[in-house]
Amino acid sequence: MTKGSLHNYDPSCHNTNPRDGKVEVGARDQKTTWSRLISAFMSTTYYITGAPSKRDLCCGKPHGVSMFLNTLTENQTRTDAERSWLEPILRNQTAKARITVLTGQLVGKVNLESIKGDGPKYRATGVEFGTHSKDDWNFNVTAKQEVLLAAGSTISPIILQYSGIGPANILAAPKVNIKQKIDLPVGLNLQDQTTTSVISETTPEGDGQGQAAYFATYAEVFGEHAHHFEAVLNNNDTLNSWAANTVAAGGFHNQSALFLQYVNYQNWLLGKNNVTYAEIFLDTGNHIHFDLWNLLPFTRGYVKILDNDPYLRSFEYNPRYFENYLDLYGQAAASKLARDLTRSGEMGDFFGGETLPGTLLRDDATLEDWALYVKQNFRPNYHGVGTCSMMSKELGGVVDDTAKVYGVQNLRVVDGSIPPTQVSSHVMTLFYGMASKIGDDILKSYETNK
Repeated sequence: MTKGSLHNYDPSCHNTNPRDGKVEVGARDQKTTWSRLISAFMSTTYYITGAPSKRDLCCGKPHGVSMFLNTLTENQTRTDAERSWLEPILRNQTAKARITVLTGQLVGKVNLESIKGDGPKYRATGVEFGTHSKDDWNFNVTAKQEVLLAAGSTISPIILQYSGIGPANILAAPKVNIKQKIDLPVGLNLQDQTTTSVISETTPEGDGQGQAAYFATYAEVFGEHAHHFEAVLNNNDTLNSWAANTVAAGGFHNQSALFLQYVNYQNWLLGKNNVTYAEIFLDTGNHIHFDLWNLLPFTRGYVKILDNDPYLRSFEYNPRYFENYLDLYGQAAASKLARDLTRSGEMGDFFGGETLPGTLLRDDATLEDWALYVKQNFRPNYHGVGTCSMMSKELGGVVDDTAKVYGVQNLRVVDGSIPPTQVSSHVMTLFYGMASKIGDDILKSYETNK
C-alpha cells in the first residue's frame, strides 16, 4: 500500500489466514498521494460531533470516521460472487462437468406439486425458465434436491408470486388471476435507502486519492434538532400511527408486527450502543464528494406483479420513498451535516467552492429548506431488502431461519430479499455472511437426506 494511508487494520477482526477466505479484500489504492482531506475529515468530525476515527470497520462497531477495505485484489481487480465462487468451479474440469450455467434466460416461476400430510402442503420440483410464455420459448428443469432462489430483492418475490406464493389481493388482481397456493406477505416490507450528494471543489493542497466513511448516530445527524427528533422517535403512539399508515398503504401486512420493528429501531437509535443512523461517504480524487444515505428507513414499500405472464416482467416496484417524514428529515439533516463538515475546521482549509447543491440552496439553509431540496434531488441507493423476510411466520416472515419458504418443501430464498430490516452497515457483508451460513445448512441437509 502507498505510504501515508490512514487505514486501520485490526488482525483480530479478520481471518487468521486471509487466503482461506473466498472473497479477497484490500485497500483501494491508485498508487498516488493520499489526500490530506482524509485526516481533515476525521479531525473536523471529531470537532463538530465528537465521533471517533481510525477504526477497523470490519470489527462490528461502525461508528465514526474511518477508511475501509474494499473487495479488491492486490492488483485492484474487484472480487465478487462470480469471481469468488463460480470461476474456481469453471476452472476445475471435474467440478465444471457438474454445473450448467444458462445466460439470457428468465426464471418464470417455481413448479410446485401438492403433497399430503401435516407439514408443508407443497413441494418445489423445479423451475420454469425461458424468454417467452409460448410453449416453444420456455422450458422446465427438475430439481433432485432443492430449488435455491437468488434473484434479488426485486425479482425473487415476483417469481414467488408468479408461482402462487403471496398475498391474496395481489394474486387475485384482474390481470393477474393466479391461484393462491401459499398465503405469505411476499413482496411487502420493501426497504430501500435514499442518497443525496454534496460536492465541492478542493484547493490544490487537498488533491490526492482516498475514501472514508462517517457512520453517524441519530443524535450526531440531527445535531441541534436532536432533542426534538429523539422525542418523536421515543413516542410509541407515533410509532403505532406510522405502522397503521404503512399497512393501509400496502407496505406491510400487520400493524402490531411492524410496530415491533419500529420499537427495535427506537431501542437501537436511542440506546447506549451508538447504533448508527446515516453513512456519510467521502470520495476525494481532487474534489470533496460526499454521498450520504439514511441507513435505517422507517418507510416500507412493496413489489407486486401486474400480469400473469412472468416473461413480460410487468410489475410495480414502489419503495414509497420518504412516505415516513422521519426518513425525509433524517436525509435532510445528514445532507446539511455533510455541507457543515465541508466548510468547518480543517476541512474548511481545503474548501474551494461548492458545486452541489451550490446555488440551489443558500448557505444558511434551514432543515426545512434541506428537506424540500432532498425530496426533489435524491436518488435510490438500490440496497433493497425485506421482500422475502427471514423471521417468524407470525411476524410476517416468508422464510424461516434456514431460508426455507414457509409451507413449501425444498425451496429456499438466498439473497438480499431475506433480511427483515436494513442494517447500520453496508449490506454486502451481511449478504455474504447469510449465504455462507445457509450454504452450510444446505450441505448438512443433503448429507442427512442422501
